[in-house]
Amino acid sequence: MSATLHETPTRPSSPRPPRRRPVALVVAGAVLVAAIGAGAALALGGRSADRSDQPAAAAAQPAADQATTAAAPTPASRGTATGQRNQDSGQEQSSTPSGSPKREGVTTLTDGRYDAYVRKVDPDRDLIVVDLVQVFTGKAAVRAALEDGMDRSAAEVRDTYVRNQNDRLRTLEMACGVRLNLIGSCESTGQEALFTKLIKDATYGQGQLFYYTLGVQGGVVQRIDEHQAQPAC
Repeated sequence: MSATLHETPTRPSSPRPPRRRPVALVVAGAVLVAAIGAGAALALGGRSADRSDQPAAAAAQPAADQATTAAAPTPASRGTATGQRNQDSGQEQSSTPSGSPKREGVTTLTDGRYDAYVRKVDPDRDLIVVDLVQVFTGKAAVRAALEDGMDRSAAEVRDTYVRNQNDRLRTLEMACGVRLNLIGSCESTGQEALFTKLIKDATYGQGQLFYYTLGVQGGVVQRIDEHQAQPAC
């Protein structure tokens, strides 16, 4: 008896759902491309902003430099009140205005007028040694004398008062034809006689009877005017 083999019927295979991985990859790739594009745009924008700021910064820098230059103080001339000159106002230079080095031991003052006692004169070498002072006249002379401890009775009759705060001596160069205007001299007096009188007058009253106004030009004393600092008696 033949056995009949019953084949187990197989179920038809159900259709597989379509794969979504490629779609997901495509979407992820698109997002990545968009992100890269956005980053590149931001980077370019940042570079453009930096470049646009550079001209402004460069323009601001000269303006700041100019403001600094304008704010820098410039050397001011040391003016003094009427009847008073500062004995330390003489600004010294390392060379003469012509650019040549100054003589050894000689002080070169800036151009101007200086009041001083004369301590020594050397006409042969065109040198003069001075002690710069302050000069007060009128009511300022009375106030200065009182401030320095002078008796009121003596101070109130002073029309001129000379204040000497220090004894520093300066050796200055005189011009070859320096002009000497001395009390009691005349235009016909020769240069040698004038120097003789200057040396003599400078010693009167322990060197304080007369003071002198020095006119400096080109770093050299061009003129010397004699003044009486106190009554002769």
